[in-house]
Amino acid sequence: MDPSNKYKTADKKSYFENIKSVEITGPNKVKFIVGKPYFDNFNQVANSLLIVPKHLYKDPSKEQEKILNKTLVGTGPYMLSEFDRAKGIILKANPNWWGKNDPNQKGIYNFNAINMRFISEIDVAIQRIENGDLDYIGLGAEEYMKKTSGPKWGKEVLKVKTQNKQARGYGFIAFNLTNPMLSSKKTRLAIAHLFNRREMIKKFLYDLSLPATGPLYQQSEYADPTVKPIEYDPKLALKLLKEDGWSSAPGETVLSKTVAGKKTQLSFTIINANKDFEKYLTLFREDAKKSGVNIEVKFVEWNAFLKLIDERKFEAACLGWGGGDIDWDPKQIWHSDSIANAGSNFVSYRNSTVDKLIDEARVIMDKKERVKRLREVYRLIAEDVPYLFMFNSKYIFYAHSKHVGKEKDAYQYELGTNYWWLKP
Repeated sequence: MDPSNKYKTADKKSYFENIKSVEITGPNKVKFIVGKPYFDNFNQVANSLLIVPKHLYKDPSKEQEKILNKTLVGTGPYMLSEFDRAKGIILKANPNWWGKNDPNQKGIYNFNAINMRFISEIDVAIQRIENGDLDYIGLGAEEYMKKTSGPKWGKEVLKVKTQNKQARGYGFIAFNLTNPMLSSKKTRLAIAHLFNRREMIKKFLYDLSLPATGPLYQQSEYADPTVKPIEYDPKLALKLLKEDGWSSAPGETVLSKTVAGKKTQLSFTIINANKDFEKYLTLFREDAKKSGVNIEVKFVEWNAFLKLIDERKFEAACLGWGGGDIDWDPKQIWHSDSIANAGSNFVSYRNSTVDKLIDEARVIMDKKERVKRLREVYRLIAEDVPYLFMFNSKYIFYAHSKHVGKEKDAYQYELGTNYWWLKP
């Protein structure tokens, strides 16, 4: 909660701002005092805060930091055994884990060791699981449909397409709303009408995804089901752009208008750190070009990408959010309080009604009432088009070796890999 963001934790601030103090009440007990109600207070202190040994982490020297970052002393079921930046991470079972004899933990964490390998290319990962070097890999729709056939599939290696209710992430193109060229909602909406989601889903995702409708996966109960995806419609896009003052003189191929007293072309750069997104951005660029919108796509290495995001030095950026919790609290990403100190509202989105509704929802304990309030938040954000929302996955794809034992393909709210075991 440091006001200067000394510890680079602005993205977590919204979840702990209600905590007034913490008291030690016994050898194994702490009491959290909250300043005001928040529906997720207990979950945040019980599940999000991790216990670490004070004598190691309170005030480590620079030399200790280097050691601690590679040893990771904690209280979980596994311990860090090896860490090689070039190869991967090996975990071994923690013989002193507190849950070892707890009946509530029965059937979970069954491996003596877990070897997590760093493999940047999915084709290499597929080859290695076929060769018996791996027991599990995640797959995308393309890999599931096109790259998982051959003599070993169905015998040595099994592929799975499954569904459950787990929170799901989504990809998006974020507009920097402080940029005068992109500050108009009508202009952003027009640009969104040039993104051919359905063609991309058909061409690259084999009709196994849904066109996204807003700032959350649409299967969530918090997503307003009345909100529809912004469809590809170049004629409507051009109409909206003309209404917003964009036009082209004879001989010009890019639309322009006067912005802040200066003639400005409708031309912007999308920074991207994920090679997998390039095919979507390339198609988007070509379609936009036909309508007089010039889009450049620039690949940026991840650390440099994050620096540009934190410093707000971008026009548009392509990335994604993870699924988060089943119960949605949009404050971290969409509240105006989350703009400062390199917070997660990096597009500088401001909507006073959205702020008010988010604040109200956070103190509503009745989930049905909270869902009603946050569906309105979902709808308002979608209408403002601060992001160009891309796709929502319908399925989970993965592959595993025949040596993996599992009770089912997926549990209700997670895949359940912690319940898997290796067959003798």
